[in-house]
Amino acid sequence: MKRTFSASSAAPASESPSAGATWSALSAVMASGKAVADNRTLIMVNIPTAERTNHQAHPDWLECSRGIEKLPRLLPRPWRLSSMYEFQDRTSAGRLLAAELVPMHLKDPVVLALPRGGVPVGFEIAKALSAPLDLLLVRKIGLPSQPELAVAAVVDGERPDLVINEEVMPLSGLSKSDLDILAHKELEEIERRRKTYLSGRPPVPIAGRTAIVVDDGIATGTTVRAALKALTRRGAARIVLAVPVAPADETVSLRSLVDDVVCLLAPRTFYGIGEFYSDFHQLTDAEVSHLLQSSSRPVVPASGHDKVQPSRSSALKNDTGL
Repeated sequence: MKRTFSASSAAPASESPSAGATWSALSAVMASGKAVADNRTLIMVNIPTAERTNHQAHPDWLECSRGIEKLPRLLPRPWRLSSMYEFQDRTSAGRLLAAELVPMHLKDPVVLALPRGGVPVGFEIAKALSAPLDLLLVRKIGLPSQPELAVAAVVDGERPDLVINEEVMPLSGLSKSDLDILAHKELEEIERRRKTYLSGRPPVPIAGRTAIVVDDGIATGTTVRAALKALTRRGAARIVLAVPVAPADETVSLRSLVDDVVCLLAPRTFYGIGEFYSDFHQLTDAEVSHLLQSSSRPVVPASGHDKVQPSRSSALKNDTGL
């Protein structure tokens, strides 16, 4: 029988404490084996008590606490936790993430949601933190002969970024002028989507602030990786990645690009984001626009870091490392 996570209760009271009480229980588990501490945050919560105290029964999960990481041994299984746990919907997942982010007392936060699925999640986080909510629009540029293989990505922002896949680009046969043409086409699509979702509202400034990047989950990590690489150059004081679910190896891999990772579920065996939601319907443009308009807040630059920038279409910057 599947257990559904909701914002009010992650599991029956007899099985699991509240999210806020999770740290002490997780710490007890971590103390039973080798742990590595550092100054970053990698969080996984909502494992029922009986399962949490017997972590050797769960080869599929990376168990984490604030500043502490432990990788359970791979053991024979017949069952997978990923087939037993679900978030009720994106809204519920957002509230659970917000419950973990609020105690972190993040300074001057800005919530950047990857559309479409990240918007309901980000809406709840922005509401809980009294923070502005904006979109982080990313458009991948695929090889002409193999569109699913990204040679680069265009990332929205006050000054949009072109993040180049330095491993694929030399093999693509594309010249720099070819890539520039493709990039500007994708930037036009980004502008169209911003107009559709936000009535053309300019991106929220992030310089000097805490940028919280949010999605409804991570599968391959390609899109969010491009977004994070672009954000590292934009002057954010701190970058936090907050997702309800992601493959265990991706949560570890992405840590080098951010200051903190907040991930509620990190299964070792991962087939798709949708398997962790009871309701994972395709969001409409109208739903996304409504949430963004509902969370609309005045945009005030932080501490004078943000200045008037050139036209976005002429300010596309290049970077490598997708």
